[in-house]
Amino acid sequence: MLRLSALVVGVAVATAMAAGVARSGERMQASVLHFYETQGKTIVVDNAPKGKTRSAGDVLLFANPVFTRHGGRVGSDSGACTVIRARPYVAQCTATLQIPGGELMLQNLDTGDVSQSAAVIGGTDAFAGANGLLAMHASGKHTTLDITLK
Repeated sequence: MLRLSALVVGVAVATAMAAGVARSGERMQASVLHFYETQGKTIVVDNAPKGKTRSAGDVLLFANPVFTRHGGRVGSDSGACTVIRARPYVAQCTATLQIPGGELMLQNLDTGDVSQSAAVIGGTDAFAGANGLLAMHASGKHTTLDITLK
């Protein structure tokens, strides 16, 4: 989740995405959104026991830019992760992904792995009632974000 960052998408792409998530009666139609992010600002709140390494209870606050696969910036994601265990690393994370058409609410257990997933647990505006899965894969300076909405 720390790898999530601000979304940047052109207006035409954003409009097409929002249309793909349109409601059909009370059920959402399945839709897949593709983005990437780069690491933005991260603030670490070093709770007791204080030290140079992360420990249980530390909180990491993040805000990242998000882009289309073609490089246009479309939004951002921001959230907080609370360290549950330092070794092996595990943190409980919640985040909000702001993209054209609304917001997606995310939750996951961050293990620091290169590939992870997060649950889409809700949304606003065009994404109201959304649920699904966000698959993340870190590679070099960016992380790909593939969101499957149901």
